[in-house]
Amino acid sequence: MRRILMLMAVLLSSGALVACGGSQKKGGGSGSDDRSAYDKLQMLPDELDAELASVTKPIDDVDTMIEQMAAMPEKAKMSKEDFGALIADTLQGKPFKAPANVDAKAAAELETFLTNLKGFKESLFSAPENAGALAKKAGETLVKLPALTTQVATEAAAVKANPFASKEDKAKAAQQEAKAKDAEKKAQAKVQEVQQKVGGLPARATTAIGKFTAALGNLGVTEAALGAVNDKANETKQAVEDVKKTAEDSVKGAADTATQQ
Repeated sequence: MRRILMLMAVLLSSGALVACGGSQKKGGGSGSDDRSAYDKLQMLPDELDAELASVTKPIDDVDTMIEQMAAMPEKAKMSKEDFGALIADTLQGKPFKAPANVDAKAAAELETFLTNLKGFKESLFSAPENAGALAKKAGETLVKLPALTTQVATEAAAVKANPFASKEDKAKAAQQEAKAKDAEKKAQAKVQEVQQKVGGLPARATTAIGKFTAALGNLGVTEAALGAVNDKANETKQAVEDVKKTAEDSVKGAADTATQQ
């Protein structure tokens, strides 16, 4: 009877791990991450690449947006001043109102462009803050990697000890345990790569915001609309220091963790 109870305890503690690294998915109704530790390790490099790309995209796209802005007045057959006034209204959250001399097709294209422009502006201005958040996440991830690798071994042991797990599941758990250290090294290398790249993003964002501001000024955008742009540009100066400090702290934290192990 005691043996049966022990077997049931093992089953209850590891039953969810029978399909270790298989069908588990990220997220859920409560926003929890129910992936296996091995899946988290393996997916980290791609996730960090995707987040980095999201932060850098508006910075990389600023020249294209400026070119599109410069071409739009002629395309819509309106003056630069009138186009600049529409941009100012859009940035200030005012509803779109088509100029009287613009036909319906051009008005639709103009409204779509202005909507995209506003979204671009918000993404660009959020880049320094997003870079800081990514730097913080990368630092925290670097510190947690060894514990995640240990968790892979723990989960694998639970599967291998489960008398109800199939031979295939046990073999898969053993294989993942054997690959965990390599997955940790790859994740660590990616984290360090992201830290290096993200350190320069606030400065790049400052340059991009400055170019964007100048392009708006060339279109006669009013000082009221430019105020928010200039305020955001000033905030990036502090963001540069914040990101540098976060990166330095995360490296120190990782070194301390490695020393303690």
